[in-house]
Amino acid sequence: MIDLLAAYPVVSATRLSAELGLSLKAAYIYLERFLEMGLIVEVTHRAARRLFALKDLEPLREIVRPPKRPQPGRKGGRPRKKESQETCPPDENVDIRPVEPVPTFAPINYEELERAIENAERLIRRHRPD
Repeated sequence: MIDLLAAYPVVSATRLSAELGLSLKAAYIYLERFLEMGLIVEVTHRAARRLFALKDLEPLREIVRPPKRPQPGRKGGRPRKKESQETCPPDENVDIRPVEPVPTFAPINYEELERAIENAERLIRRHRPD
């Protein structure tokens, strides 16, 4: 089973169960045991649809962003426009560039293509056995 984890950089319990012919529950049990032994790491920060990798790929866990979770105390639904601007500071890494005009291209002339299609259809009709 560890060989399979070495073959796939990141593996899910579903993939493991399909490759080994195990039930999904059995695959999760094995993965949990390997996790407790420190042989593998869980890289997705999730409770469901988790992905696992060998211990050497532990830095991958720091790169993978945890899923967005609702803020405590906030009700469901989309926040009001005013609230969203106050509670969501702009991302500093976003590169905002002015929108450039969409390039326009000259219209395509299909006359030559239409003549070629008509010629091909004439040849097909002429040589088609009736």
